[in-house]
Amino acid sequence: IKVKVAGSEKEFPFIFDTGAQTVLLDSLLNEIGSENYQSFSFSDKSDGAEHAFNNELISLHQLRIGEVEFNDIGAISAKNSKWGMLNCVSSYGIVGYNILQTFCTQIDYKKREITLTDNIEKLPNYGQIQWIDYKPSIKQETPIIKAAINDSIKLDLFFDTGNSGGINLNSSKLYDIFVRGESANTLKYFSKPSIRIRGENDEIKESIVLNTSNVTIGDIISKNINIGISNVPGREFDGLIGNKFFENFIITLDYKNKRIGFIQQQNMAPDNSTFGVSYVASKTKITVSSVFENSEAYNLGIRSGNELYSINGIKVSDLNDDDFCKIYRNEYQFQDSQDSILTLEILKDEKVIEYVLNKYKKF
Repeated sequence: IKVKVAGSEKEFPFIFDTGAQTVLLDSLLNEIGSENYQSFSFSDKSDGAEHAFNNELISLHQLRIGEVEFNDIGAISAKNSKWGMLNCVSSYGIVGYNILQTFCTQIDYKKREITLTDNIEKLPNYGQIQWIDYKPSIKQETPIIKAAINDSIKLDLFFDTGNSGGINLNSSKLYDIFVRGESANTLKYFSKPSIRIRGENDEIKESIVLNTSNVTIGDIISKNINIGISNVPGREFDGLIGNKFFENFIITLDYKNKRIGFIQQQNMAPDNSTFGVSYVASKTKITVSSVFENSEAYNLGIRSGNELYSINGIKVSDLNDDDFCKIYRNEYQFQDSQDSILTLEILKDEKVIEYVLNKYKKF
């Protein structure tokens, strides 16, 4: 989303994130000058942690989204140097829940349009909206919505427009249930985090992909979609629901009445094709981010964290900074979607080893 802030006539790209507080990065604060905001420092016992956030709160004098103006906005500040590949999405900041809760928003993913309004009933498609009530999370105003999988397992999902994935659950209990009882509809994989702005560790995580019979949210039923379930302790909610799911709908956020609206535009049709491995760009490297257990890639010895030397003949060392950002945003294509073979060269023990992988169906 494009925003303007006091102290500059430029428009800055910000991340539109229902799952986060508003964040302002060093690059923005340096550009607009200290006369356009106030800074309030605080102590933090975890100051030595490897996270991106500064120990200060910011009061920004003015911010504008389209024709809507906001004054004296509270935000936390963060370091671009610790923002990692999120700099490729926005190196300036996040429009978070403390701003979003002051108006109603409609997101049309197909048209790539966001509408802000203080009179939701005047939206031209208001009569088509299917409403679902939500409760806010304990520490912030992010919606938590009710859902169910396979008609039986009830879930609380954190509604997160800052998440590019679909439905991903964090629950050791659910992981154990499905690993034991749904082996025909599950695939185990190992992964490493691609974002570490909050001091996350670099440990390999065990997860599964579950091919569900259905996922129900209110009166909306999505059939045969894949969700992720990670073997990690649960929180006040069971997992996240993000843009991969939302892109099938027009989404309306009504914080005043604590409800979320859905207008279905298409059925979610997950791509079940895979080479058994995925990768992520990080600064000047590309590494294996996840690999399916018992896949061809796994059986050949490919593991999460392995560094890639080349992909389909394209050397990583020949890529520039813009290329790495495009890879992170899934805008760079190493192959056509119809290709059935993926050739990777991986660095191991100072040697380059070639792997030729065949595409197959997950389920």
